[in-house]
Amino acid sequence: MGTIRDRMKQDLALAGYAPGTQDHYLGAAARFVKRFMLPPGRLGQDHLRTHIAEIGASVAKAARPAR
Repeated sequence: MGTIRDRMKQDLALAGYAPGTQDHYLGAAARFVKRFMLPPGRLGQDHLRTHIAEIGASVAKAARPAR
């Protein structure tokens, strides 16, 4: 993710995000790329939709009361 990561980090810093927020966003981007095992340039909107749906399902499952 090298060049894209560096550019994202620079964009976040220029936008005034706190260092901790930058690290959180960069970590989320890295997990997204790792999830699909594709170069970032090959990931598209369909990958993002799938990823968000999986996160939503995971959060909903965690919010269910224990039986």
